[in-house]
Amino acid sequence: MSRNVRLLLASILLIASVLSLALWAYLVTQPPEVLIWDRPATWWLAALSSLLGMGFLVALFSWIAYLLLTTPYSKPIEEQLEEERAGG
Repeated sequence: MSRNVRLLLASILLIASVLSLALWAYLVTQPPEVLIWDRPATWWLAALSSLLGMGFLVALFSWIAYLLLTTPYSKPIEEQLEEERAGG
């Protein structure tokens, strides 16, 4: 992956994180009587917090699964010891 693509992805993630935090802070400061699309602000706060939390867990587990699937196996210790003996 090129440097520009990584910078673009990092920028998008940073902007999404800041906007999510701003939305969460806005919802926290609203009184419970405030309705947003016929739902109280506290409902939106709980729903978005749950969604972001589950999204984080799914992303973390997906990353771990990807690493487990793509990391090559190491050589058995017996083969490593034989190579050291043969080389030394």
